[in-house]
Amino acid sequence: MSNSFEMLVDEDVSLLDAPAVSNKVIAVFRDIQLIVGEPTPDCVLGGTGYRPGPAVPAIYLPEPNECRFWELTTSGVEVSIGRSFNLWALGPSCEYFICPKCHVKYLRSDSPIWDSIFEAADNWHGKNIDATIACPSCGNASRLSDWHSRPPLGFGNLSFQFWNWPPLDLPGWKLDIPKLVRQITGHSIVISWGRI
Repeated sequence: MSNSFEMLVDEDVSLLDAPAVSNKVIAVFRDIQLIVGEPTPDCVLGGTGYRPGPAVPAIYLPEPNECRFWELTTSGVEVSIGRSFNLWALGPSCEYFICPKCHVKYLRSDSPIWDSIFEAADNWHGKNIDATIACPSCGNASRLSDWHSRPPLGFGNLSFQFWNWPPLDLPGWKLDIPKLVRQITGHSIVISWGRI
């Protein structure tokens, strides 16, 4: 079975402020019993995360044949602090990139631009460079973070990954988690996703 995730990325928080903002969000998640316990590597992949809390079965009403995700081993909420983006969004789940200047859409099969995208992503992530990509269609260079993609890459210093939780916009949710995070942080939140 593969694992999926939804990621809420704070686009606005500085690296210096990210730990304090993270603590505020986690405190609210604990108060409403969305999560419980201390971070553990047992409920996420490759990091540590918080297990779903006792309020989750009342906050999300699954369809009759849908799995009760909170009972899965990998079902935690992982907090990531540091300059990052959804690396998995560059993988098979990536559908396209759109130039922010001329709005030409480049599908995954459009290989000439993909080398530039991967190089810019490596520079942004590994070298802390706000890398640019020249659009093959219009010739204008734009920052990678300004290109539109599906799923969004979500550039920021703070993110919350919900491992194997259903999409946070499904009608079964009785709590708008992205809206809650926006209210707590006062920041723009990008929703991204992926599958491993």
